[in-house]
Amino acid sequence: MTLSRYYATNQHGRIRLGAVVALLVLIATLTLAWWIITQPPRIERTPPPAPLPSMVDIVTVKASSQAPSLYAFGRVEAEQETMLASRVAGQLERFAEGVVPGQVVEQQAPVAYIDQADLQLALEDAEAQLANAQAQLALEQAEQQRARSEYESFGRQLSAERRALVLREPQLRQAQSQVTQARVARDQAR
Repeated sequence: MTLSRYYATNQHGRIRLGAVVALLVLIATLTLAWWIITQPPRIERTPPPAPLPSMVDIVTVKASSQAPSLYAFGRVEAEQETMLASRVAGQLERFAEGVVPGQVVEQQAPVAYIDQADLQLALEDAEAQLANAQAQLALEQAEQQRARSEYESFGRQLSAERRALVLREPQLRQAQSQVTQARVARDQAR
């Protein structure tokens, strides 16, 4: 019989020592845990600590006149408010010299300057509309003269209503009113 065979046959019926030690450690741990859990808490009552003497600051007092400093939250409102409005709309270019919030401004003094590029374009457009209306009036006056010469060469008399239509008087009045409207638009743009 060889030595390895001897140990194998010898160990067959025995419990190993390491397994027994592990089992004993497990049982001891479980027993200790159960004992700790089942014990009531131990609280020792102690009397409260004696109060400490209060600290005192010693200050030398001097007489002086002093105003109190007050700190508060609030909202400041002006006594008077003025609403500013402009006749024309536009982009604010800049404020006038010396104009700051809360300052009094003299009457008729400029407060702000508006970009005049849009206003200049509107004026040029109104002048172009006036020139166009005047040209249409001149064309209509020429058409009316041509209609008058044809009417006179025709040699017949028509009723006043038909005569006004033939001589293009409604078209002339319309052209004159368009010139008037264009003048008003130009004056407003100025």
